[in-house]
Amino acid sequence: MRRVLASVLCTMAASSLAPVLAGETTQITPSPIFIAMPTPASMPTILDNDAKDTDAKQAEQVSNTQDTVKTETKKSKKVATKTESKKEKKASRKIAQNTTGSSSDPNQPAKPTGSFPKTGISGQFEKIGKFGKSLPKRLPPTLVCTVGGTPIAFFRHTVSAIQEGVKDIVGESKFPLFVAPAVCVSFPYGLCAGVLAGPVVGLYNGWKYSDDKPFSKDAFSLGSDK
Repeated sequence: MRRVLASVLCTMAASSLAPVLAGETTQITPSPIFIAMPTPASMPTILDNDAKDTDAKQAEQVSNTQDTVKTETKKSKKVATKTESKKEKKASRKIAQNTTGSSSDPNQPAKPTGSFPKTGISGQFEKIGKFGKSLPKRLPPTLVCTVGGTPIAFFRHTVSAIQEGVKDIVGESKFPLFVAPAVCVSFPYGLCAGVLAGPVVGLYNGWKYSDDKPFSKDAFSLGSDK
């Protein structure tokens, strides 16, 4: 085996050295490593490309930093506006609590102060309760003023109705021959008006003034309201 390998190596060496010994020139092919190496003429272009690449990278870094700065400023502005709005809300709540009274729940709107008239069934029951409380006080003057004021109201309404009838018949004339017949014609009209209006007006005035002005002229139907 060793002899075979030695003979093969000898034949290969002889075949490679035969042209050199014979004086023939062989063309040596350059290595791919040397082909890929740059020449001195191409060095400036390579340097320019490297400079352009570095400039592009620097510009990209600057734009990225500017974007981050913008985003941070926007975030800071949003946070500042939120804090300001919260402070304004707190201040308005404090003002509302000071004006309308303190409330335990800050989210719950403060109840307005002052008395407001009740409506619905509760308001009706409240009115009935007030009426029941004031009834013992107002009933005696109402009865007395109704009994005494009904004849007065009857007389006053009868006279005013007769006067209106006379005025409708003769106008502003005061001639007795014209006025006497007009009074006779207007008397039944005035009598009916007094009978219908006297009890109603006497009871109304007696009850109306029994709380504030009991036993007064207005309660006995002697006032200007009749």
